[in-house]
Amino acid sequence: MKGKNHLISGIIVLFAIMLFDLFLGLKLYSIIEQNVAVTIISLYLFFAGLLLPDADKTNSWIFKFFLPFALVSWLTGLMLSFFKGKKFRHRGVLHSFKGMFLTSVISAILSFLMMSLFIDLKYEYAFLFFLVIILGQLIHLVLD
Repeated sequence: MKGKNHLISGIIVLFAIMLFDLFLGLKLYSIIEQNVAVTIISLYLFFAGLLLPDADKTNSWIFKFFLPFALVSWLTGLMLSFFKGKKFRHRGVLHSFKGMFLTSVISAILSFLMMSLFIDLKYEYAFLFFLVIILGQLIHLVLD
């Protein structure tokens, strides 16, 4: 599937979650609505997560729009492939649950640390960043 299709699918899923939340009154968004910067960062990370598994393709959209995350994902995939003794290829380790989990953890921690330099963030937001990145990657894997 192409990058734009992953992004469009992600937007559809976001609207579905918002509608589900609205009708059930769960207020899943309450942690985000308190801080506009966190909302913007979370959306950015969600969209980065939608494209992260394709960092094993150098012509992927992730390299055009989310370069720091592409490099983190690419290096993680390279290391995972090396330790597994497998060739680093498209739809390889980055399209696995181990790859998805590791790239989400590393990307969330780095995002939290970098954004903490500019704005005051609660530590809970690191977990939120992890959740939105892994949700994006999970959607990507389901669609592939």
